[in-house]
Amino acid sequence: LRYDKIGDKPFTFVSGGDLVDHFDAASPVPIQMSGRDLCNQLLHHYLLCTSSEVQGRFTTIAVFSDYKRHICLYEFKIADLIDFFSAFADRDAGNYGGSRLVWNEQKLDYDSIPLTE
Repeated sequence: LRYDKIGDKPFTFVSGGDLVDHFDAASPVPIQMSGRDLCNQLLHHYLLCTSSEVQGRFTTIAVFSDYKRHICLYEFKIADLIDFFSAFADRDAGNYGGSRLVWNEQKLDYDSIPLTE
């Protein structure tokens, strides 16, 4: 879900106040976000907080990056994030057998060549 920024007052850690004072909690917008944008929000977060519907178990995460903090707040279900990242783990993403770097004079950069070649 996306919650759009309301008002002109910026959200900062010093004068942040309540999130509902800065974002339209009454009008969440369903969104689809690319994996790249999701990872960007998580890695470059300005604010990241969790909430629980069951004691001792996080159910949602609210986040915005330093770039998006004056635009919107995102909320994700923890279960959806686990499903998303599990898709990569199930494909043996890190178990590809290694690679070697070979200089490419045409590109003036290195090519990553799998060791199986």
